[in-house]
Amino acid sequence: MTIRIVDEAESHELNLTYRGKDRPTNVLSFPFEAPPEVELPLLGDLIICRQVG
Repeated sequence: MTIRIVDEAESHELNLTYRGKDRPTNVLSFPFEAPPEVELPLLGDLIICRQVG
């Protein structure tokens, strides 16, 4: 799992790009979808904005 801390501006941009919501958010999560031949235990990405909450 990747955990990333972002500011409000980046949270807003990611939320608009991936969810169509024109505002910042406190948490975004993205699952990792590996091809069948990849056997790594990867979970995905977690984006956190501590200014929003």
